[in-house]
Amino acid sequence: QAEVFGIILSRDIEFAEYQQLYKYYSNITEQDGMIIIDLSDADKQKPAGPCQPLYISVRNGITPVVSEGGTLSLYETMQNFSNYRIDRAGARIVIA
Repeated sequence: QAEVFGIILSRDIEFAEYQQLYKYYSNITEQDGMIIIDLSDADKQKPAGPCQPLYISVRNGITPVVSEGGTLSLYETMQNFSNYRIDRAGARIVIA
């Protein structure tokens, strides 16, 4: 079912907590063909905790590139999409 719905199963409670914070408190915009993810509101929800990785899903055949705010690595490949891990370097991530 994870393949159908694009769910990344939580390895632990902290993983699940951060992914939910990112899901509900991030702002995503498109500008000049770039995707901009602003996580500053998510960071305000848990200011004492360290920055945790952000995970994104992208259709297979498209390779995202993080040009600002972190480093990207392939996390897992599914039949129709791949999940990528972004190790954060700030509250603003730009993906080309």
